[in-house]
Amino acid sequence: MAAPVDLDGRRVRGARTRSLILARAVDIASVEGLDHLSLGRLGADLQISKSGVSGHFASRESLQLAVIRVAAALYSERVAVPAASAGSGLAQLWRLCDGWIEFMRSGELSGRSFFLTALVEYDARPGVVRDELLRHRLRWERLFGHFWRSAVRQGQMVSDADAHQLFFEVGALVSAATMEAQLRDDPAAFDRARNGVLHRLRPLTADAFAVLLEK
Repeated sequence: MAAPVDLDGRRVRGARTRSLILARAVDIASVEGLDHLSLGRLGADLQISKSGVSGHFASRESLQLAVIRVAAALYSERVAVPAASAGSGLAQLWRLCDGWIEFMRSGELSGRSFFLTALVEYDARPGVVRDELLRHRLRWERLFGHFWRSAVRQGQMVSDADAHQLFFEVGALVSAATMEAQLRDDPAAFDRARNGVLHRLRPLTADAFAVLLEK
């Protein structure tokens, strides 16, 4: 009689292999972009056969979409979730901005910013990959707006400011700092971005709540 197949163990091993592939792919894409992902490269890096990699993804496009989702989950874990637990609206807003900067500073990804690299690569290329990138970009902006509105409702920030404009400016500062840090090997660029965000937020913050900034 043939030995029973350990389906549960096989699924666990398969899920573990898929996670390893996607983690490596996110890191590569943060430097080289989504177009430079290849099954052969991933297999060689992880010492897995090309067929062992391709078995987890129906197509190169499905690999790219999976990589975007894993990257989004990483950003959420490192930045959005800690910000959401910060308490008041202003504290959440500040933690989101500061956490975003600090995640870029950490260099956890070799290219620092997965989404900056991918958005530059795909912003003028219509299709499902661009749509997926945009979906996560808009989700990030909605979270920023949610924290902003909470701060306004709680009387911590002025109500006549443009949250969309503020998000644009914060994103520009984070992007500029990331590029400067990479191009000029200048980690102090993140300090300048942090100071820029504080300079933008302070005039919009009610005096009694300014202490929540920088915490």
